[in-house]
Amino acid sequence: MITATIFTVLKIAGLVLLALLALVVAVAALVLLVPVRYRVTGTYQEKLQGEAVVSWLFHLLSCRVSYDRELAVVVRILGFPIRLAGGDSREGPEPALAGGESGDNMLPGGEAGRAGAGDTGGLPEGQKGTNVQGPGESDTGSMGDGASRTESRDAEKETSGGRKKKRRPREKKEKHRFSFSGFCAKLRKKAADAAGKLQDIRNRVRELLEKKDRLEAFLRDRSNQAAFRMLKDRVLDILKHMFPRTCKGRFRFGFEDPYDTGRILTYAAPFYGLYAGKVELVPVFEEKVLEGELTAGGRVGLGYLAVTGVRVLLDRNFRRLLKQLRRRKQYGG
Repeated sequence: MITATIFTVLKIAGLVLLALLALVVAVAALVLLVPVRYRVTGTYQEKLQGEAVVSWLFHLLSCRVSYDRELAVVVRILGFPIRLAGGDSREGPEPALAGGESGDNMLPGGEAGRAGAGDTGGLPEGQKGTNVQGPGESDTGSMGDGASRTESRDAEKETSGGRKKKRRPREKKEKHRFSFSGFCAKLRKKAADAAGKLQDIRNRVRELLEKKDRLEAFLRDRSNQAAFRMLKDRVLDILKHMFPRTCKGRFRFGFEDPYDTGRILTYAAPFYGLYAGKVELVPVFEEKVLEGELTAGGRVGLGYLAVTGVRVLLDRNFRRLLKQLRRRKQYGG
């Protein structure tokens, strides 16, 4: 009985692990075999407008970047949009305060506060600029304040006068006498500093020459040159793979001088084999105009990129190149 139970548990665990492994393999196959598609559209007629869309697995994941006077970026995951940039971020008008009162009237420092501060409470015009004395106050207080102020000023003058009197007389600077031994010591010090600087410059130039020789030897090495050629070929293959498969456009251009328009056509003639049947150029010799529209689309296979990366890593010359670079970085060469 116990053996049968253990066998059943192991069987269920094996099935679960097998299902998880199948799921991982399926996801990896989708990622490697299903390409990432892109489409770019743009127009220019007095203003620039453009849109770029990148999608994967029937738009299960997609990203849309558009420009029409402002940049907008929207990412969709399973159809649910997530806006990363752009959108209407303008704020609405500020709500009016209750009772039709403005913010200045509600603040204590507003017009109402200033009006209250300037109100004299109905006093006669002759008494508006005078201070109103309370009960028990007399003019003796103001006279006492004036006397204390004068006394403080006199005390300040006395202290300032005392400070002026206490200034010490300036000491006469002793004349520096010429010393031949000191002059020779200064010359020896400057000569030693100049010799040290020259030695530093010589060492620096020697280090630069050594680095130059090592770099030339590194570039002239045959295995390194083979690795460089292989990397160049792989990069060109990737660019060719990512190049748009569909391209359609129309450009209408012209200048005030017909000679300039003809010169542009002369520059574009050598590349006619690349854009023939895809992009139409419409020259205008009578007016200055620039209009155009372009649509391009293609795909990028992640599996192709992965295979290309594995081929690069398996190359013997490339691995040797990586070892040399790591060694040079480790020893500061």
